[in-house]
This record gives sequence, structure tokens and C-alpha cells, in this order.
Amino acid sequence: MKTCIYCGGKVELLSGEIYKCAFCNVNLGPNSPYGEVGEDGARPQINGFKIRVILRDEDYLAGISINELLNTMTLSMIYSILKEMRLIRSEAYLLLKNAKDFLKVNADKLSEQEKRDFEQSINSQGETYEFWTRKMWMVENVCIKKFGYCPAAIQERTLDQMEQTTIKLSRKTMRINSNNNVSRETANV
Repeated sequence: MKTCIYCGGKVELLSGEIYKCAFCNVNLGPNSPYGEVGEDGARPQINGFKIRVILRDEDYLAGISINELLNTMTLSMIYSILKEMRLIRSEAYLLLKNAKDFLKVNADKLSEQEKRDFEQSINSQGETYEFWTRKMWMVENVCIKKFGYCPAAIQERTLDQMEQTTIKLSRKTMRINSNNNVSRETANV
């Protein structure tokens, strides 16, 4: 039986492969922005999050736009990206701090040219730090705007739990017994 992937209810065939869910008030099918129609109360299936492929790809992370974050990214994707940006920013800060500390301690041992070169390097590292700080703020503020919350810290185990919970939940069907009681399968969420 064809069912809605969101509520598990029966859907009505409108034409061809287009189905209508009266409860959710959406059309489902191959070209629908809401997705395909389900079968027997099945939820959308996932085998794992795809975000881990892009992590530590600084070129990709540097090019992420607000539009992409707001319109195409899920909570887990944004959290993963934010976690990576915070790590990159932290590394940029440490490099900047270490370079400044080195110059401060060793300024009297360096020639004027070496000092100028080192100061140029510090300025360049400062620009890198500022770039990643602004990118991080952008993602944090998208979190606030999109989800109403931005975590202070994101642990790898939290991302793993999100993934495992989502996979487990996606494998459960949405069925209500004929006596209008929720089945154990749905109730054990």
C-alpha cells in the first residue's frame, strides 16, 4: 500500500506517479520537492550521513554560502561543518599566537628584514584567523536563525548519536493498529 513518508497515512493517486497526502497536504512523487511516496508506512531510509566526506576540505568549507546553509543543509550537516570550522579557527589562532610570541621573545635576535618578514607572516595569519572567525560566526548565526539554538560545543559522539538515532528511526515503520492504539514499533521511539 502506498503511504506518506511523513505521517504514514494512506495517499491518493492523483495521476501517473503523483500521490496526495490529505493529512500533510502535500503531493509526493518523483519530481515533488517533498519526496517520493512511501510503501506500507516506511520512512525515508538513510544508511549514514554524507557530511563526513567534506570535513577538513578547507576549500569546500571556505566556499559555503548562507543560502546553501539555510536551504540545503540539515541540522547534522550544519553541526558537522560548525565543528570543523571551530577546529580550523582554533588552529589559525594558535599559529597566530605562537608567531606573535616568538617575535616578542626573539625580536632582538632577528635582523630588520627578518622582523619585517615575520610581521608580514603574522599579518597574513591574522587575515586567515579573521576569515575563519567570520565563517564560524556565519554558521553559528545560521544555526540560531534556522534552529533557534547553537551549541557551545559539538562532540563527535553527539554527531555519532544523531546519526545512529536517525538511522534507527528511519528503519521503523509508521503503523497504527486498527483499534487506534499506537503499535509497539512506533511507540518505542
